[in-house]
This record gives sequence, C-alpha cells and structure tokens, in this order.
Amino acid sequence: MQTKNNNLKKSEQTKLKIIAAAKKYFTLRSYEQVGLREIAKAAGVDVALVNRYFGTKKNLYQIVIEETYGTNKNAQATTAKSSMFANADIGKLLAHHMIKIQSNEIYAARNNLFLQSITSETASEIIGPQFHDCFVKQIESAISGANAKMKAELITSLVIGSSAIFTLFKRNIVNDYDEDEFIQAVSKMINSIL
Repeated sequence: MQTKNNNLKKSEQTKLKIIAAAKKYFTLRSYEQVGLREIAKAAGVDVALVNRYFGTKKNLYQIVIEETYGTNKNAQATTAKSSMFANADIGKLLAHHMIKIQSNEIYAARNNLFLQSITSETASEIIGPQFHDCFVKQIESAISGANAKMKAELITSLVIGSSAIFTLFKRNIVNDYDEDEFIQAVSKMINSIL
C-alpha cells in the first residue's frame, strides 16, 4: 500500500513539473512555437510520459489555461469576484489591475500567456472562453443598464490593449508614471464607457 501511495505522489509531482514547464514556455512563446519535447526536457521527463499523462499538446495547454485563470475553482470564488466588482469603482479597480500586471509575477504571467495566445487559432479557441468567463463576465455582471455586454467588452479591450502597448513599449506604470494620476486617468476613461 505504501509503495502505491508513493508512486501516486511521484506521478502527481511529475504532472505538476510538466504543467509548470508548459506554463513557462507557453508564457514565453506562442502555442505553435512550443514543443512537447522541450517541455519534457525542462520537466526532466521523457516526452512519452508527457503524452501518457496529457495525450496532446492541446490537452496540456487546456490544463495550463484552466489553472492559470482559475476556471477549475469552485463557483464560490466566482461569486466573490462578482461582488467585489459590484461594490467598487470599476475604473479604479481595473487601473490597479493594470498596475498588478506589471508589478506582480502571477498577474504578469497571466497577461503574457494571454498575449501569446492571440496569434494562435488553437490557443485562442481554448483561452477565449476561459478569459471571457474569468474577466469579461465579471465586469458585465457589475454594470447596470443597457448594453452591459458591449460595455464590458470595450472596457476589457481597453485594459488588454493598454497592457499590450505597455509591454510592447517596455513601459512600467509604477516607474514611468505617477501612480495616482494613472489610476485617475484610467478610471476616467473606463467610467466614460459606463
């Protein structure tokens, strides 16, 4: 019995190492530019083991996206997010989110993973619905009135587009701008959509 538990733990640890390696590469390069062999090498396993555990690169990517965007977490967490948006100034909250993208490693990785997926039809098919549920629906649920979906998508476009431009131009919000002025400017733009 003890050996079976140890093997189970070892296989789970191996899966986690593979997922971590996959996340690293999918964050750095587009879906098509990442190979299972390099993921296996980075995880210290044979590519056959990656195939055994995940089947295909697409399945592995799906798991990375689900873990990154938290779509496998329970509905209670989603409800908590919705209520957070409902009780906040959406503009200020999203301005703070934009700052976190640059100053927090986890948020930066999520942003890079999203940006890397845009060029791939396969990756977009997977990440699009996940991202929509994680981000757009949360904003939409906090907006009242007509055209809430359109407004949520416009706001999301503003935040993601700005993040992409800041990344492209190597701008650091925290170092290059006055944080309070940045928050006010973003809040004003977002609130103008509302």
